[in-house]
Order: sequence, then structure tokens, then C-alpha cells
Amino acid sequence: MRIKEISLATADLGKVEAFYSEVLQLPLVHREPGRLSFAVGYSVIHFTNEKAPAGIYHFAFLIPPQLLEPSYQWIKSRIPVLPFSEQSDIADFTNWNARAFYFHDEEQNILEFIAHYDMEQGSESAFEPHNIIGVGEIGIGVEDVTLACNKLHTIYNIPYYHKGPFLPSFAVMGEEEGLLIISAIGRGWLPTGQLAANSSVHIILDMHGELINIDC
Repeated sequence: MRIKEISLATADLGKVEAFYSEVLQLPLVHREPGRLSFAVGYSVIHFTNEKAPAGIYHFAFLIPPQLLEPSYQWIKSRIPVLPFSEQSDIADFTNWNARAFYFHDEEQNILEFIAHYDMEQGSESAFEPHNIIGVGEIGIGVEDVTLACNKLHTIYNIPYYHKGPFLPSFAVMGEEEGLLIISAIGRGWLPTGQLAANSSVHIILDMHGELINIDC
């Protein structure tokens, strides 16, 4: 399963364009009044100028495992990286065999670079923005995590992520190439504790060739 597109709300397209074009150096692939679209690997991120969302967004970019450290240095040379703990900026998710680090965009959304070490590695040794594989995760705030996951599984046949977790307040669905991070509203996102909210997001998934549209 891949996340082909995500559509997010923003109150300031100027800030969005400056950050995603100039800092992250993502290609701007479409512009129309009130809307910008950026390509990132197999995904596209759309930002629509609307009233401010209910809260911050959290989403992750998928990075080849051998480029996690180079991508960390690349981001750190441009903007502050958020500390994950007192000891390190980099999170080690041993249960997923993955590592990640986090940073804010200009609207205080929590962005993440994550590498899953069970995925096939490439040969690159230096990071460039075109090395990003795609949007690997999108966070979704819901009132009832169990109910939301049951609906996603029943209606769209989205699998529960085989590495978990599946808890009353937090669950993960999908596959390494595309994960839906389902959080109870009011639960804190890593690593800052900023609260999950019911912020509008439209998602298009590629379920092994079948496109699925989801409004959250």
C-alpha cells in the first residue's frame, strides 16, 4: 500500500511554498489559486488555502535505510531537528526495525524522515531530495480509534500493520510503504507532545493498483 496523495489545509500558502520549495527543495508540480502541489517520490502533497486547521498535521517521508544519517545531516544544516530524547535526535523503533527523526515546518506541523530497515536498500551514499521514496505515513486524529480502524479495514480492506501497535488510543494500519497512523484526539504526537486533532485531510491510497479515496 502506498500513499499516493494527501491534501492538507493551510492558512498561509506563502509559508508553505517557501518551506517546501526552498528548504526541502521539493518540486512544485501544480499551482492554482488557493492551492499548491509538491511531488515527493511516488506521492504528491497538496496544500489548500483554507481557514486554519483544527490542529497540526503529522506526516512522514520514507527514506532509504542507508540514507537516514545523510538525510539527518542534510536537514540539520537547514533547520532545527527536534530532539527525540535527552540522548539523541534520532528515534530507534526496534519493534519496527526502523529509525526516524523529526522537524517542524513553518506552520508547526510535525514532519518526519523514517527508514525501515526491512525494506530493500539502494546504493546511494549521499542524500538529495529526489532520494525520498514517498510519503510513508499520515497521522489521522479520530474520536474512536477502534471504530475508525474497523471501518478502514471493513470498507477499504486496509490491513492492520503487522508490527502493530493496535491500542485503544493509538493504532497503525497499512504496510511499510504507506502507513495510516490513527490517534485518539488529544493524544500527543511524538516527539513534542503536540495534541492530535481532527484536522481535515484527504488521502488517496494505491492498494496494489486500486486507488482508494478517503476523507478524514
